[in-house]
Amino acid sequence: MAVRKLDKFINDIVNKLFPALRESSMNLIMYNDPVYSSATVNTYAGDLGDDRIKMEISSNHVELKDYINDNAIFATIYWKGRGSKIGVLNLDDINECVGLIYATLYELGYRTPEDLEKEKKEKEEKLKAEEDKKKAELEKKREERKAKQQAEINNQEEPDEEISPEEESANSIKEASNDFDLYLDKLQDINNKESMMMANISFNTENTTFKVINIDMTYISDKDCFVETNGIKPKIKEQVEWSRAKNYIIKVAEKVQGILSIGASGPNGEEINIEDLKNDSDNIDLDINI
Repeated sequence: MAVRKLDKFINDIVNKLFPALRESSMNLIMYNDPVYSSATVNTYAGDLGDDRIKMEISSNHVELKDYINDNAIFATIYWKGRGSKIGVLNLDDINECVGLIYATLYELGYRTPEDLEKEKKEKEEKLKAEEDKKKAELEKKREERKAKQQAEINNQEEPDEEISPEEESANSIKEASNDFDLYLDKLQDINNKESMMMANISFNTENTTFKVINIDMTYISDKDCFVETNGIKPKIKEQVEWSRAKNYIIKVAEKVQGILSIGASGPNGEEINIEDLKNDSDNIDLDINI
């Protein structure tokens, strides 16, 4: 390739490209006097915000072999100790040159104030979408639990012996108290903050024939959980020990003489089964080994 001297391109670089960079959203200030100069390569210094920047411009780079008769140069940029090739810049299209320089700096990690604001907004929107999705999923599970509990109540067979509401409530509380401990053992084994235990208390009221109180307990640690209530006043949103949460649930069930049931779900929303633990608890421990 014939040697292309840089002199013929200096006017467009200094009087067109550099002013366009200053007026762009980058406000990239390049100084007209090169810090290094040769017949085919000039290195220019500049300021990009509080950071120094250098741009090496060549008129005889190997990648210009197909642009021998064009008003084109080859550029490399250095910012924060890192460098990257910008590539061939067609000085007849200054807007394109500015865009290529910006794209190269973007790959190196540079962001304009507009970029930072856009990324912040996108991050906030993503977090809100994730939070809304999680709330919707929890609400869906809550509604499914309520529907399932209502269906079970509707499908209950008439008992052979009539049991008083007080006795039925006391029996459910006793069973749920045992289930609470078994589910807690499972949650402690999983040890994941996306896991949770749910308590449902159904009861009759004067105004309606059926009402449900939901108490969710999100796993924090083997000692603590986050309690959140629905359908009861005052509402509770508080981190407490598991033992306090259990006592609270039992007191609420006793207060309204309701039917108490306990369930739990894992980190991906899967239902946790405790039948294996129940079966183990039915075994008689004689402490005799062969």
